[in-house]
Amino acid sequence: MSNVTTGSCLCESVSFEVSGSISKVYFCHCKQCRSWGGHFAAAAGIKKSQLSFSKSESLKWFSSSEVAERGFCEDCGSSLFWKEEGSSRIFIWVGTISDSADLEPAAHMYTKDAGNYYSIPNDCEHFEYDTT
Repeated sequence: MSNVTTGSCLCESVSFEVSGSISKVYFCHCKQCRSWGGHFAAAAGIKKSQLSFSKSESLKWFSSSEVAERGFCEDCGSSLFWKEEGSSRIFIWVGTISDSADLEPAAHMYTKDAGNYYSIPNDCEHFEYDTT
């Protein structure tokens, strides 16, 4: 039997399934992620081929840089995905995953850009830049 994890945006206009394993959780403290979600991001990576949608008509993509896009629900505004141009991977905001019991922390990235209003937990490794 295949391991399937489900997820959705807040209003459930975008619903998805992930088949197979999901990476550990990466916490990104860069300015773009903090602006996109209102706080640092918690995302886990998968191969794009592992992702399928049961509902996606409200899924929209925003080009946040010359090399990356961010997926969101145009109805409720939920931040859902991040993907880099040309990559076979996509990152899912773990708060949108329905069953996250098996997820574990991997690393805090871009810690040099962390906001001055919080402390970074010591639950895993810290890196000043990207490690993925």
